[in-house]
Amino acid sequence: MAKKTAALPEGYLARGIPGDYAGDYALPSEVHEKFAQLVAAGAQRASAIRQAHPKGDQLATPIQSARNVYEKEHVKRRIRWLREQKARTFASEEGIFEGFIAATERTMEAIAELVELCRLEGLAREATAARGALGSLAGRTFTHRDNMTKADEQGRFESPKAKASLKEILG
Repeated sequence: MAKKTAALPEGYLARGIPGDYAGDYALPSEVHEKFAQLVAAGAQRASAIRQAHPKGDQLATPIQSARNVYEKEHVKRRIRWLREQKARTFASEEGIFEGFIAATERTMEAIAELVELCRLEGLAREATAARGALGSLAGRTFTHRDNMTKADEQGRFESPKAKASLKEILG
């Protein structure tokens, strides 16, 4: 028998979420909020629902559960707003890529920690794979960072020139 749900008041996306919700405040559902934060930060949806749901490890269908949460309009709006906020932090007064560079450096530090953890746990193959990923990421990032910083200093990321400049730099 299908579970009955109370009808929402007209103009509401969900309980406590008006139709004009822009995503600019936390969702009332802790599961939805944590899911939105994780997805906005780059987590895969199935992984995000496992982490967000109190019984995430026991979900029989995490992919379907994640899809059900993601398809809710208020969750999509929250994810979009969180991503926009993250993008705004990248565009600092110091330069458009300073936030990107800092985030990339944090990622590389996390991979380095993963390499060390694998090594300590006797996972040599996994440590080698993580070390290779770190080396590849570092090489590409620093090569492109220098090129993008020069382009930013020249004002090439302003207006319509930006896309052409990015294509030229990233080739």
